[in-house]
Amino acid sequence: MKFINLVAISWAISGLFSSSLMAQQQTCLTQLEDQELMMKSKREGLFREPLPRSHSTFSYNIEQAFSDYLTAAYLQISSENPRANLPCPVYTDTYQQLVAQDARPANATVADLISPFELKQADSRKAVLLIHGLTDSPFTYHDLAQVYYQQGYTVRTILLPGHGTAPAALRDIDADDWQKASVYAIERALKDFDQVILGGYSTGAALVIDYLTQYQSIIKLRLLCCFHPQASHTIKTVG
Repeated sequence: MKFINLVAISWAISGLFSSSLMAQQQTCLTQLEDQELMMKSKREGLFREPLPRSHSTFSYNIEQAFSDYLTAAYLQISSENPRANLPCPVYTDTYQQLVAQDARPANATVADLISPFELKQADSRKAVLLIHGLTDSPFTYHDLAQVYYQQGYTVRTILLPGHGTAPAALRDIDADDWQKASVYAIERALKDFDQVILGGYSTGAALVIDYLTQYQSIIKLRLLCCFHPQASHTIKTVG
């Protein structure tokens, strides 16, 4: 799949289009072909607001299992993203593996694609944690996840607060919220595995570096990967 197609798909599943026209569209992919729909969304700012919250938010307590976090994140997206249930048939290798692991339904929706995920390896004591960038989602890492998974790593991703529902949700979020989420995910990975690789794209990279400058629990870290739109850097840590 070409990069430009991945970008287009990311736009299609990010919740930008009109509910009045949604019924006429079959999937998130067919919406990409409707230029009138896209222009209408741009002019009127459709779907900028998330739906009313119907459940409590995740507390990011390090004692809570990562599976509990994944469930809470999925429920939040499903209830607050106006397009959460729109069919979105983008079946990456990662998605198909998640289906095989009973972590996703066979027929994908927007919520299924943009929610954080964990690709589990049986009896693996090493993991990779990937943190996405601003206005993005864990879908960004579907391809990269395969690189690590095929080398025997369990792959985890998180969804930064204010993402995955609607653009206006970011108004109530600040850097402290992102730091809290990233610290939980990193500390949880260090608690669950003997070896951990941290990867971050753009804002995600900044959060990983911020963690390393403030915390000393890095003995299990084996690699730090920072990705940027114009460049990428890999920093090896000695544990």
